[in-house]
Formats: sequence, C-alpha cells, structure tokens
Amino acid sequence: MAVFDGGQLTYRQLDQASDRVAANLVAAGIEPGDRVALQLPNIPQFLIPCFGILKAGAVVVPLNVLLRAPEIANHHGRPAVPRMTRGVAFATPPPISGRIR
Repeated sequence: MAVFDGGQLTYRQLDQASDRVAANLVAAGIEPGDRVALQLPNIPQFLIPCFGILKAGAVVVPLNVLLRAPEIANHHGRPAVPRMTRGVAFATPPPISGRIR
C-alpha cells in the first residue's frame, strides 16, 4: 500500500485503475508501440496512467508539467524526441480517496 499526503492506494486499486486506463486507451485506438504523452506533476496518481499506458503496450512519453502547448508541439519536429503517433490527454489525475494511516 502506498500512503501519501491525501490518501492511500493499494496495489489492487492501482492494478484495477491502470487496467481501466489501458482499456480506454485501446478503445481510443492506441496500439502497441504507439507513444502516449503523459503530463502530470510528481504525484502518486502518476502511476495509474503510466502503468495503464504500459499495459496497453504503448510507450510512455513523460512531459515536463511546465511545458505549454506550443513547446509540446515543437517536440514533434525534433529528431531526438520520438514522434507521438496519437495523443491522449488526462485533464486531471484520477481521484484517490481514503485516510492516511
């Protein structure tokens, strides 16, 4: 179990939540080998979409949370940065409820 400021997350909850993310990504057309950008701050909930992307067979492309849309778009033209074939956005991190133990 991960305990953090604001809640807790069991491995079962992490597994189930990341399974849902993976299923949604596949339903959205993400295929194995696709690159999916993930732009979240350094929070425990980062693991849910990160593992979901991996479970879908895709590649996680973490983006700095300070980047703005034009800067992110600029990454597509740089050869050192892999081109993302499809985009998936998570507007807010998945909620985690519970008490800190």
